[in-house]
Amino acid sequence: MELEDYHCDWRLSDSAIEFIVEALPKGSNILEFGGGLGTLMLYSRGFELLTVEEDIIFVNYCHTNYCFAPIKDGWYDKGAVKRHVEGVVFDAIIIDGPAQGERDKILDCNFIDFDTPKFILIDDPYRSKDSTLLDALKQN
Repeated sequence: MELEDYHCDWRLSDSAIEFIVEALPKGSNILEFGGGLGTLMLYSRGFELLTVEEDIIFVNYCHTNYCFAPIKDGWYDKGAVKRHVEGVVFDAIIIDGPAQGERDKILDCNFIDFDTPKFILIDDPYRSKDSTLLDALKQN
C-alpha cells in the first residue's frame, strides 16, 4: 500500500509525527490506541507498533501487529488489550482512540505501564474529555 492510497482526514498532526521521530530511535516499540494514517507514517519510518483497534476493517491495514478490541463499556475490550500489552515494555504510548468511546477509561487499566514510556502522546487534547485525561496522566 502506498501512503497516498490511505485517505483519512483524521490523523496525528505532522508536528506530532516529527516529535516522535525526533524523540525516539528507529525500532522503538510504540503502543498506539487507534490507528490511521499516522500509523502508516510511523511504521514506514521504522517504528515497531502495537495498534489497538476497535474496527475489524482496519486490523492489519498498516502493519501486522494489531490488537482487535471492540468497544465494551465505553472503552476497548480490556481483556483483549491486556492479553497483548501485559508485561510488554513500550517506549511511547499514543492515545488516539477509541473513536467511539471514552479515552479516560484507559486510566482504569492497571495492566498498562504508564511509568516506563519516554512519553505519552494524547491526540486532540483540546477536547474537554481528552484534556481531562491529560490532566489525570500529569498527576500520576
